[in-house]
Amino acid sequence: CFLTVSAASAQTYRTVTDKLLIGICQNDTAICIFEYDHYICIEIEDIYMEKMTGKVWVLGDDIDTDIIIPTEYLALKTIDDMKQYGFSPLRPELAAQIKPGDIIVAGKNFGCGSSREQAPEIIKALGIQCVIAKSFARIFFRNSINNGLLLIEQPTLYDDIKEGDTVSVVMNEHIDYNGKEYPIASLPENLMDIIRAGGLVKAMRKLNGLD
Repeated sequence: CFLTVSAASAQTYRTVTDKLLIGICQNDTAICIFEYDHYICIEIEDIYMEKMTGKVWVLGDDIDTDIIIPTEYLALKTIDDMKQYGFSPLRPELAAQIKPGDIIVAGKNFGCGSSREQAPEIIKALGIQCVIAKSFARIFFRNSINNGLLLIEQPTLYDDIKEGDTVSVVMNEHIDYNGKEYPIASLPENLMDIIRAGGLVKAMRKLNGLD
């Protein structure tokens, strides 16, 4: 399972760790990173990929939190219980159709409405890698970062995209779609640290040596 590592990947790893990366071996649960004289194993959930590719689901403007998860389902015990009802007022079949690794592309003001944290939690529980939209409601944006859900603002992709197509996201650089690059802004490093950790609580536990 030994994989060749590009010079760019090796240099990126060396910049972060001050060690020389010479290879990676991956199985279902861990990535083993080989250095000159030893290796370390890191759980996959602790690795945040710099590039992601996924099938696209297209939603419109002003997708509010009542569409993401209606109020009547908030009384259910767990997020796993709630997630089957995600987006049900708009597209009742969508939650069952979404597969892990898919990507949502939407119009403006995604996540408007209430401040319920279950909204980004539902999207993440469905397996969505990231949401790309023209703009996001501010409270939803902060809640999403705090829950480890990546949001990306891009003003023109929505006008070109077709549902079912595939896009690739190069983190903090651009989105590749249909032979065209759509530039995206870089997220501050402190927010990226939270996303990489899987959310604010996990980030703080790691920072304080609890995990």
